[in-house]
Amino acid sequence: MRFLRPLLALVIVSGFASPWSAVAQTDQSPCLVFDRQPSETPTAEVTPTLDGGIGGTRSSFEIVYGPPTEESGIFVTYSMEGCGEVFVGYFGDDPITDPIMTDVTMFSPREDEDQDRFEANEDDWTIEEAMEIVAQFLPPDAKLNDPEGDMGPPPPNTLADNIVVTGSSELLLANVPQAAYDYVSNAPVYGGFSFALMRTMNGGVTFIAVQLQIE
Repeated sequence: MRFLRPLLALVIVSGFASPWSAVAQTDQSPCLVFDRQPSETPTAEVTPTLDGGIGGTRSSFEIVYGPPTEESGIFVTYSMEGCGEVFVGYFGDDPITDPIMTDVTMFSPREDEDQDRFEANEDDWTIEEAMEIVAQFLPPDAKLNDPEGDMGPPPPNTLADNIVVTGSSELLLANVPQAAYDYVSNAPVYGGFSFALMRTMNGGVTFIAVQLQIE
C-alpha cells in the first residue's frame, strides 16, 4: 500500500454534495500555472490526454509545472506558487520509459509550518479552492461517484474530517498499464482514481491527495 493509508486512518470520512459542476467551469486555480492542454487556435480541436495529471508521464507533468526541487526514494518534490511543496509519486524507474504519475499530495502553504495540521489556519484552502486544485490533476473525462454521508461542516467537537471521492476514467483505463495500478494497491481498480481533502475543525482544507489508488 502507498503512504496515504496511515494518514487517512487518523481522520473521519464524511460526505459532501460535490461542487464539481461549478468547479469545472472555473478558469483559474490557486496553483494553476497555465492550461494543461492549450489549443493552438481558438477553434482547434484538442484530443484529451492525461498530460500533467495522474496517469500522465513525468515529462508531461514537468512541462506544465517545471522541474523538481528535490527527489527521494518515495516522492519527487515540486514547488508551486499557491500550493507550496507538492509531492508526486511515479511508477517506473526504467531510464528509457517515462515514469507514470500515480499520486500527487500537498499541504496548504501556511506561514506557521509548525502549527498542528488539525488546527484551523487562515492560510488553508476553502472547499472551492481545493476542488479547483483537484480538478487540474484529474483526467479530462473524469466521472465522479457520489460521496457517502451528509453535506456540511465537520461535526461539533471533531478534531478533523476527511472527504473522500472516487471516480473512473476511460482515458486511465486505456492508457495506464495495469502494472501501475498493481504497484499502488493490493486491490487495484483499473481505470479508477480517488481524491481526499482533509478538513480542520472550521472546515478549511489543509491536505489534498489525488491518486490512482482507491481505498
